[in-house]
Amino acid sequence: RQLILEPQGYEDKLINLTTARKFLWRYVKANELEMSGGKQVLVDPTLREAVFSKGDRWGSGECDKVSKKDLALSLTKSMKIYHCILFEDDREEELDESMYKPGSPPEILLCLGARQGNKVVTLVEGLEPWEIEAKELASMVRKKHACSTTTST
Repeated sequence: RQLILEPQGYEDKLINLTTARKFLWRYVKANELEMSGGKQVLVDPTLREAVFSKGDRWGSGECDKVSKKDLALSLTKSMKIYHCILFEDDREEELDESMYKPGSPPEILLCLGARQGNKVVTLVEGLEPWEIEAKELASMVRKKHACSTTTST
């Protein structure tokens, strides 16, 4: 991955998928690796090392060409997922890498439960990692949907 990004002057360590694809296509065009009217790409050693794993037929050196679609999918698979939770008052320019955490963002779980007869209760779990105050959310839901809410810890 660094083999494709560093020569182009990109110094940030974390990039999104769209930016990574732009750099990949720029690398392919700059090194004249397009074949078959732009539908296939010739896999050079740098591209092989940066995008493919040794288990792929392209990563093992078995194949020299790959379709653009397969190349994009391999790039997606080779990237690691990070997430960062932003709030209304946060600015993207002020973020530093320590705010990004590996893996997918934490889930908020919504479950329906039954209560006394035909009454239905919605249970919400997993707000803590998002720094959402349960009481504030309950108040907003109560006002917006004209319903009763209860919080518990």
